[in-house]
Amino acid sequence: MQINFYEHLYSSANCDTTFNHMFLEGLPQITKDSIQHLNSEITLTEISEIVSNMKTGKSPGTDGLTVDFYQFFWAELKDLVFNSLKMSVATGILSDEQRRAVLKLIPKKKKISRN
Repeated sequence: MQINFYEHLYSSANCDTTFNHMFLEGLPQITKDSIQHLNSEITLTEISEIVSNMKTGKSPGTDGLTVDFYQFFWAELKDLVFNSLKMSVATGILSDEQRRAVLKLIPKKKKISRN
């Protein structure tokens, strides 16, 4: 019963499209050249450049491995990472670890009233 409720709730039949033009009008468009580039096959050169330009001192995944680790061991890891990304593109599915995220809530600081 709950499945039917949510399928109905989030179906496109329930979308009011009368105001779409207000939100979509004037948005920048992607050029045909950009579309072609974005749809081109991922290269090892692109991935290597991205890894070398990442900000150090951060851990991009839930495994705790830092950017510094990937940069230091890139020669040993590059084929594994590259093949993993190519597999994700080919299958259209990211691995469980690639789909996992950690969200950290940051509490708001209390505002001091100046009355």
